[in-house]
Amino acid sequence: MTVPLIKILVALALPVVLFFGGGYLMLLFTARDQFPQTSAPESVPLHFRLGGYNAEQAQAYWAWLGAEGQLAELRFLEVDLVFPLVYGGALLVSLFLIWGWLGRPFRLAWLLAPLAVTVIADWTENLVHWHQLHRVLRQEPVQDFWMHMASLATTTKMLCFTLSATLLVALALKRLARISRGMG
Repeated sequence: MTVPLIKILVALALPVVLFFGGGYLMLLFTARDQFPQTSAPESVPLHFRLGGYNAEQAQAYWAWLGAEGQLAELRFLEVDLVFPLVYGGALLVSLFLIWGWLGRPFRLAWLLAPLAVTVIADWTENLVHWHQLHRVLRQEPVQDFWMHMASLATTTKMLCFTLSATLLVALALKRLARISRGMG
């Protein structure tokens, strides 16, 4: 039972370590960590706003960051175009492993769909933020339509990521249950 348990723990830890470790390194290397969230509502990063945001709120967030913070945010957004491949790849590997250990109990599409939507939504969010922040840096207003699309992408990303992570935990628990019943 020890080796299968270790395999499951490694499969669960892989995406967690890469997600939080990668996020931390992104903040550090882009200097985005110098502009931490405060109690001010406008300081909440746009990519964490599950309830969504509009152009005015995005403008307020970027104004709160100031000139240096906006440049750090721009660097962060550029790095964040690669990050979905890192956390998405780690989550995919873990899902594939546990799904395979369970004997592939359902169609592959059910495993891939929420993760694919997560990555596409994350890229959409990042590209729109990157483009709109460039507008702010040129002293142009952000565009309502595009910020609405980014807001929708943010919410979609967070929901589908949660679905993928929940699926991973559920599959791991199912695998643990099989192991504990002696069904390997």
